[in-house]
Amino acid sequence: MKIGVDVQSTVGEKTGIGVYTRCLLDTLRSIDNKNTYIEYKNPQWKELNIAKRLAWENLSVPKHVFNTRPDLLFVPGFAPPIIKPCRTIAVLHDLIGVLFPQNLGFFSRMYWSLWLPFCVKNADFIICDSESTRKDCINIMKVREDKVKVIYLAGFSGAHSMQSANESAIMKKYGIKGKYALSLSTIEPRKNFPRLVEAWRRIKDTCKDKLYLVIVGRKGWGWPSLEEKIKSLHMEDDVIIAGYADEEEKNVFYKNCEFFIFPSLYEGFGLPVLEAMTFKKAVISSNNSSLPEITGDTALFIDPYNADNIADAVVRLINDKNLREDLALKGFERSRIFSWEKSARDFMEIFEIIDKS
Repeated sequence: MKIGVDVQSTVGEKTGIGVYTRCLLDTLRSIDNKNTYIEYKNPQWKELNIAKRLAWENLSVPKHVFNTRPDLLFVPGFAPPIIKPCRTIAVLHDLIGVLFPQNLGFFSRMYWSLWLPFCVKNADFIICDSESTRKDCINIMKVREDKVKVIYLAGFSGAHSMQSANESAIMKKYGIKGKYALSLSTIEPRKNFPRLVEAWRRIKDTCKDKLYLVIVGRKGWGWPSLEEKIKSLHMEDDVIIAGYADEEEKNVFYKNCEFFIFPSLYEGFGLPVLEAMTFKKAVISSNNSSLPEITGDTALFIDPYNADNIADAVVRLINDKNLREDLALKGFERSRIFSWEKSARDFMEIFEIIDKS
């Protein structure tokens, strides 16, 4: 079967969906001897505003499909075309736009809360990243249960043993001069970074040794509120905003942190948490949405709406080395149940079902 794949999310600065798309497609190509994959992308469009996104999905993608005549269109991120040019399988990563519309501007809210769910629902088959998202898809979007399947993501294979010749240069580049805890994600309101900074201010005077908070991620919508919070609490010397980091830099951040903290208000999966687990790092995670599903009993859970609770968890992990080591080991062992090969083989089964239908 010839499968066309929308890989526009891999162009420019890749965020979670771009990483997902590239890892999955590379693995499919390495193990799938039956199907062929054709990539659709516009290398010139490194950033898509809503207008460009709609044009890409509903004009450019159908044109690519018309020119290449695939048997199936696979859309691993964002919305498939409103008018299906052929049989279509779409991945629904989350329903953030529906559940948190207040975090979006007007046009983004229309796209993420109305347009994308409608287009995804119109696909022949829907893949969700987690059981949590699958339930949201069925209960909120009213999609038939037999049309939706869960296929998990994966982290880095062999990440804990990765080496970089530039570790000291990367640390120097970002001004990291000592031990640090890491949080990694696109900076936007849902990620809850201002409250994390509040918690860090509360633990500052209780830590015997200085511990930086390093936040890595592209500065998205809502970045000014985090910047304002850091300044208002006089935390400029304690919180380092690294911004977007490439893959090598990101690996170095994971490898050298004391532990990982993820105070998100909602996740469709939570790939950074799994990545941290593959690096044998203890994880502090929110207790909501898909995160307990992914981490199992290997994380120290927090109420992301409670800065005191976040601070208490951080202090506990700082003071208890045995707990850090135990969570790190358990998390690493759990991370091994997630693999890109397993994800790819699960997709191949869906492709075969669609091919025979």
